Amino acid sequence: AAGPLEPWEGSPWTLRVESYTLYGRGVMDNYQSITAALLLFESLSKNGVTPPMNLGLVLHSQNSGFRHVLETKPDLFKPGDLFLVPDYGNPQGTVMGTAEKGLLWLKLTVTGQQGHAAAAPYVSSALAAGSRLIASLPELDKAFPARDPLFAIPASTFVATRAFTGDDSLNAISAKYTLYLDCRFVPLYTPDDVEEGVRRFADAVAKERSVSIAVERLVAWPALPPTPADSPVALALARAVAAQLPQNTTVRPEGMATTTAASFLRAKGFFAVSWARMDPARRQGVNESALIGDHLDEAGVLARILFDPEAARAPAGDAPSGTARQETGR
Repeated sequence: AAGPLEPWEGSPWTLRVESYTLYGRGVMDNYQSITAALLLFESLSKNGVTPPMNLGLVLHSQNSGFRHVLETKPDLFKPGDLFLVPDYGNPQGTVMGTAEKGLLWLKLTVTGQQGHAAAAPYVSSALAAGSRLIASLPELDKAFPARDPLFAIPASTFVATRAFTGDDSLNAISAKYTLYLDCRFVPLYTPDDVEEGVRRFADAVAKERSVSIAVERLVAWPALPPTPADSPVALALARAVAAQLPQNTTVRPEGMATTTAASFLRAKGFFAVSWARMDPARRQGVNESALIGDHLDEAGVLARILFDPEAARAPAGDAPSGTARQETGR
């Protein structure tokens, strides 16, 4: 979503070009990388160039769309392919995502008593209990203290993202309070570990406040082993970035707090890395923007991977089988 329209200097749905910058919703996330891939396709076609490896582009809607493609068209993906997911990076292009935290979304329903606000001392308020639960979320940090230095945010995080009572009355104490919890955890923990910890936490608050709290799992995804920094795709990306952006001689591996298509590829046993020239200050915000030069640099990095002689000559079994693939979601 574009958010409130008032702060935008122009329509978020109309592409605006000023100097060497594009403005509009999605121009960086993720049209920049889509455009970069299409520029490469167009250049190869216009110049009649046949690269040493094939190039595939997967366009899909959200992670669920990619999982659908992966399940229904498994023949498109082969063990030796190079998988690049353009869904993570920094403005300098010096980081590549090689791991992702586990993800757990939970729905917590607090049930108390219905009553009039004037009788508050005699009513077990679901809202008060839910508020107590949210205010106490730092207790979960103590229950899951592990840190993983690979990740930009090395700790697990527990965040309430939505809450409501479903009662519009201003003088009534609602018997129901619903909140949603986003949990992102380092590889030491599993979804079951985290859910069990949240249940213990919720039970303690329920006992303290004389309410009941039901915990429902909505989405769960484990933290999978990282793509090795010396895997063919990581090495090919590092060489390409160093050649395309000479001032950035090294690309360091980094863990991500988000869940992308790379996790689903790793779950199938494929090595995948996430990389793009992305600026958090420009991405998914008011007046979202992207530099034309970044489009061209991403296209150049893809081209250098495609024509990388070391990647093309890598031995079978742990090397490209002849296809460099870029995955991108929109």
